[in-house]
This record gives sequence, structure tokens and C-alpha cells, in this order.
Amino acid sequence: MGNSLWNAGIQGTQPRSLHPMVSSGDMNKQNLVKFFRLIPWLPEEDQKLEVLIRWAAGPAIAGVKPASLVSVLRSQSGDAWERRGAGICCDLGISAFPLRKSPKGTLVLLFRRRQLIRKVLTGIPGRYLRSLSYPTEFGPEACLNHLKTRFAESDMAVSPFPHEVGIFLGYPPVDVIGFCSGKPSPYCCRGYWQVYHRPEKAQRAFSWMDAARLKLTEDFLLKTIKTM
Repeated sequence: MGNSLWNAGIQGTQPRSLHPMVSSGDMNKQNLVKFFRLIPWLPEEDQKLEVLIRWAAGPAIAGVKPASLVSVLRSQSGDAWERRGAGICCDLGISAFPLRKSPKGTLVLLFRRRQLIRKVLTGIPGRYLRSLSYPTEFGPEACLNHLKTRFAESDMAVSPFPHEVGIFLGYPPVDVIGFCSGKPSPYCCRGYWQVYHRPEKAQRAFSWMDAARLKLTEDFLLKTIKTM
């Protein structure tokens, strides 16, 4: 799957052959980097935006995690987010909640509402958020508004950066709490987050997330290439 775009002739070159001992997870990572570098080559702002959204939201769309963050820079997509962002997300079956806006762009949380309720607002994640004054009893919208306020307070230096956003992104609570606590205890490994507990499980999750991003991004890029 990963080499099909390069076989289509993008940038007129083929990647070097991979060592036979390289795992499929490593191949996914390498191809994800290559695909991400293709975004500026797309001719339309809307195309660039859709690839970026697919890139970020792939794990949420695949059900691997409840939400993803994406920073949509105006220098990359112009005003495409204002024109097409909501429509692209709707077509992909996800919701979008802007957490922070600035002249440079918009930081957006992409999520599936049911997963957010089931995986974030209940159990240990929900209890942790309630300990930080998140109104989980009033549903995801109230919690997202509170998170947005936390980002605004962080921008104004009123409060520290809201690292509890990791809970919304589906990171294990033990890892989010370990990171937020600031304790000197060493972490086991790092990928999409710093892992303090059960690194094998986290590594599997990283691989699933990479695979979901790769599949959703490649599908769109292949269709786009055929129309160019």
C-alpha cells in the first residue's frame, strides 16, 4: 500500500528499497513522512486542507482514538478552513471544535461525539477531568468549552498549558497524569505521547494510529493524482 503513490510518479523518483528487517510499523512511519511532504504540492487549497484533516483524523475515524488535534495554518490553506472545513469533516463523519484561533490559523479538535462520551467523560478519564473542574455531567460540549477556556487562559499566561487535552485525545490516563504531575519518574518510551505504563500496548496503539493515517491519506491522494 505505502509505495503505490511513489509508483504513480510523484516527484519523479522512487524511495530507496527498505531493508527486509524493517517492520511494517517503521514502513508506515516513513511513508507518512513522505506523504505529508506532498501536501504543499497539491494545486488547490481545499485539497491541501482535506489531506491535512484526513492525516490528523485518521485514527479517530478508524475508531482507534476518540479525537485528534490539527493546526490549520493560513499560510498552508488560506481561508479553506472557513469555507470547507465543516463540510469536509461532515463528509468524513467527524465533528470539529475550534479550540484556539489566531491570525496565523486555527487549532481544531476533530472527534467522534459518541466515542468522546464513552471513552473520555466516563470512568477514570471522566473522574480525572472532574478533578480539574470539567463539567462532565453536562456532556461533551460543556467540557469542550471548558477546554477552550483553558487554552485561552494559557495564552494569557493565567494558567499553564492544558496538558489534560491528552485525555480528550484518548491517551491512557496514567500517562497523562504522569506527564501532568511533573514527577521525575522516567517514562518507558514516547511516540504520540510519553508512555509511563504498559509500553507494549502503547506501541501497538502507535502502529494502529500510523496505519489509520496512512490508509485515509493515501486513498485521497491517489484519487487526487488521477484527476491532475
